[in-house]
Amino acid sequence: MTARLSWDDYDNDRIAQKKYDENVAPKESIDENSGATGLEELSMGAARIRVDDKRIINCRADLNQLVPFKYKWAWDKYIAACANHWMPNEINMAADIALWKDPHGLTE
Repeated sequence: MTARLSWDDYDNDRIAQKKYDENVAPKESIDENSGATGLEELSMGAARIRVDDKRIINCRADLNQLVPFKYKWAWDKYIAACANHWMPNEINMAADIALWKDPHGLTE
């Protein structure tokens, strides 16, 4: 018959502790060159990306280069998208920052 554990026995020394033999060697050796994820061979075998690997149809360009655009319609879409938003460095925000920091500046 095995001893049953109870929540009332948490501070009791009667709880059996599992004993481990400290002299037992692991069953399988761990290769020092292996990684934990198994993806190391893929990442270690990866080469630098070439421009031709990410080639645009009928042209050769730098990686991720946005401008100059090859087509006028793409340039027009880019300009329209830029006009739809603004960046904080394009507009002087000093007055807004002062209003925000003023304890009596913003009210509900």
